[in-house]
Amino acid sequence: MKALIITDNHLGNVMPGYLDAQIECLKNIYEGGGYTHVIMMGDVFIRRSPKPTTLLKLMDLLNYYSMFSEVHILRGNHDSETKADDGITALTLFAKSNVNIYEHVGMDTSMGWFFIPHYENENIIKKTLESVPEKSLVFGHFGYSDCPNILGRYSSLITLDEFRNRTFLGHLHSNFRRKNVTVLGTQYTTSYVEAGKTNYYGVLEGEPYNWQYSQKKVPACGGPRHLVYAIEDLYNNLDEINDPDYFTLLRVWVDSLSKENQVGLQEDLYEHCKVKSIDIQFNPVFSEEELSDYVPSSDVFSITDEMIEDYVNKNTTTLSKGDLMQGLELLRHED
Repeated sequence: MKALIITDNHLGNVMPGYLDAQIECLKNIYEGGGYTHVIMMGDVFIRRSPKPTTLLKLMDLLNYYSMFSEVHILRGNHDSETKADDGITALTLFAKSNVNIYEHVGMDTSMGWFFIPHYENENIIKKTLESVPEKSLVFGHFGYSDCPNILGRYSSLITLDEFRNRTFLGHLHSNFRRKNVTVLGTQYTTSYVEAGKTNYYGVLEGEPYNWQYSQKKVPACGGPRHLVYAIEDLYNNLDEINDPDYFTLLRVWVDSLSKENQVGLQEDLYEHCKVKSIDIQFNPVFSEEELSDYVPSSDVFSITDEMIEDYVNKNTTTLSKGDLMQGLELLRHED
């Protein structure tokens, strides 16, 4: 037996072609793998109320998977209609003989698999972890305290020590293993925050209660990809940017005070970058090191000329005192 594990697909028609690229990637990962089962660990949708086009694309994907495989799908937080923990989800529309939807805790005893969907009330998850049968594998859509995710450290009531069984988690978008817990991560990037991240899918092989796990890097197979470049580095990396095997969304950082701040910049970028979307962002005028750390010597009830003089004298920016004072005068005489 062989199972494909994927998670946090975030299906959604956010721009023309994006949803098709997601489905293409997920089909290509599956194709030729000889999988008897597919496990989708939650956040199938990007929105709680998915649009009809998204529902139809998911139906197409599940029909493709279920021709040869039994499918198990967990409800993620993005798949829940509300935060009420009532289990109501559009995913139940797709339940059939070989597509199993876990809107609440469930188990497949024949396979030795235990499923825990997302709950806003983490005490439900904590109590459920205590009840998991010995030797069962756990699949869940939640995090635990102080584990890394794509945005930093995750805050939770659940601790790593509460995982008695081998567990696979979605929800966190990162890829790592700590003790009994494997966090799989996404199969393609879902935002610019994830730009440059390596993506994986998981594979289980063996027999019930005797599974061997491995993970594989997702190949270039048509999925979305977010890239971020500074304008000065962009033109030296056009071969990577213009890789036709991805649906690429590009963010370009430009110096706000440079000559690149011009109307024709976007047209020039689209001429050289064969991508689906270009997002131009401007660097801050001042770096954090240049921001003033000035602290008044006493409580402030009004701004005085003496205080302004003191502040300007202690400034750490690249602007001169004369430029700062000239700017202040312009503000004072602004209508």
